[in-house]
Amino acid sequence: MALDIKQRLYGIPGAGIETYFAKFTNANLVANVLYVNHKINQSYPAVAVYDNTDKQIIPDEIVGPLVGGAVTGNNPNRISIDLTSFSPIVGIWKVRVVGG
Repeated sequence: MALDIKQRLYGIPGAGIETYFAKFTNANLVANVLYVNHKINQSYPAVAVYDNTDKQIIPDEIVGPLVGGAVTGNNPNRISIDLTSFSPIVGIWKVRVVGG
C-alpha cells in the first residue's frame, strides 16, 4: 500500500492547505510504529489516525521531525506514530496529516 499519496486543497483563495492521506496495515509498522513521509514541509502538522472501523484513535505517541527513524535532526517531512497499544492492528487503517 502506497504511503505517498499527497493532496493539495484550496479552501481559501490564494492559500494552500496541504494534506497527506494513506492507508496502512500491520505489515507497514516497524516495532508497532508507523513512519510517515508526508512531504508537507512542516515540522508539526496535525495528525489523525483512524482504525479499521473508521473510529479516530489516539496513538500512544506522535514524534516529529525525524531523520532515519530517530530524533536526530530536522526533517519537517517525517513523523512517527506509535501504535503499540493497538498491536497488532487488524485490517486497513488510515492516517491523515494536515499542514497549513
